[in-house]
Amino acid sequence: MKKRIIVILLAMAVAFAATACKSGSDTTAKDSKHNNSSKEDKDKSDTNNDDDPGLGFMDIFGGKSEEPTPTATVAEAIPTEAAATVAPEEWNPDFTFNTTDFDMFRWDDTCFANAKLTMINLWAYWCGPCVGELPEIEKISNDYASKGLQVFGISYPEEETENREMAAEQGITYQNLFYTSDFDQYMDSGYLPTTIFVDSKGHVLGEAIIGARSYEDWAEIIDNYLSQQ
Repeated sequence: MKKRIIVILLAMAVAFAATACKSGSDTTAKDSKHNNSSKEDKDKSDTNNDDDPGLGFMDIFGGKSEEPTPTATVAEAIPTEAAATVAPEEWNPDFTFNTTDFDMFRWDDTCFANAKLTMINLWAYWCGPCVGELPEIEKISNDYASKGLQVFGISYPEEETENREMAAEQGITYQNLFYTSDFDQYMDSGYLPTTIFVDSKGHVLGEAIIGARSYEDWAEIIDNYLSQQ
């Protein structure tokens, strides 16, 4: 009986390892530069971002700054067919954030009001399961946009070059933001990928999902959340 339990536990561990990577741990797919990246480096990056006073509710459109930095390229705003309207005085999300995307456009938590449901996927170029599910999430983003879903990838700023290249290689078109400590409460699971869903009022739905999923799995989860909105 004990042997059977041990076998089952080992099988579960192997299955989990195939869908998730230990965040911040040494891995052969991650070069020494990133193996040695520390929490201090991440906090320093977050502190630099905090120097920016950010934008007010009325200064942004769907959570996105209308004016990029001088080096940014012009990008289209996220479609707002299914956008929800939230008055500034009624905006009370579970967490707030202020960050930028790969093109240096600034985003904040009011972007949640731009869709019925927002999917945020924390990933890294060196994480096999993360990269493996990128095409699935890209297809989800395209197929569910008209139903009220918006998708954000999110990654660590110190890995910008590699993550940007990987996103381009995989044909990713949804927005990719830089991770800050603002996301820690709901996304700092210690594993990648980690995914959360947020409704149009900024409320986090359910628990964080750790590990990669297939298109069918994501579709089932998203259909369930959308039916509740």
